[in-house]
Amino acid sequence: MARRSRVSRVRSETANATVVPSPFVRRAVPHFNPLDEEQIVRLERQVDWIIENVGFAFRDDPEAIRIWEEAGVTLSDGLVKADATWVRQLCAKAPREFTQIARNPERTVVI
Repeated sequence: MARRSRVSRVRSETANATVVPSPFVRRAVPHFNPLDEEQIVRLERQVDWIIENVGFAFRDDPEAIRIWEEAGVTLSDGLVKADATWVRQLCAKAPREFTQIARNPERTVVI
């Protein structure tokens, strides 16, 4: 009788294994504060400066560029530059959670 290689044995064992889909993503890392309040304020000021002066790129996405142009932001050399306060107001409107719909409904998750 011919012996099967280890690779073929592992493949056949893993092919029969089933993965139980998670109904939502669970955070396994405990909450902690790596920065103090002053460091957070400095970091946010730096992010505001980047949004307003350096900008951010949407490469190969003409639809995103069109949406930003319609919103009235400054575009230069493919970079979007906007008022940081306005960008923060937009981010505040984002939903707290959303559903990522999978092709297989059993694998749809809430994020």
